[in-house]
Amino acid sequence: MGKVVFNVVITPSAQHDLDRILDYTQQEWGLRQMKVYGAKLAAALKQIQHQPYSGVAVSEVGIGMRRLVVGSHAVFYRPQEKSIIIYRFAHQSVNWERLYVG
Repeated sequence: MGKVVFNVVITPSAQHDLDRILDYTQQEWGLRQMKVYGAKLAAALKQIQHQPYSGVAVSEVGIGMRRLVVGSHAVFYRPQEKSIIIYRFAHQSVNWERLYVG
């Protein structure tokens, strides 16, 4: 029996966050570092896809929400029956308990 792989759905808010993170990284540290950091974020999404409960539960953000830290950022997501909804990417300086996740 094969391993279950969940479908990852990135919300528009999360996509906006990701675009801003990568743009900022490129502006501050260059294209090479943006590619390196982008690969780390992509690897985190792959980890979530294969191991949806690997992130820490953060009920203060929302029911069923989880957080996976990647470098200076965290991915906020909620496992569903057959998919993983990625709600936000946030910098470590953000007050996560006040994060709007939709």
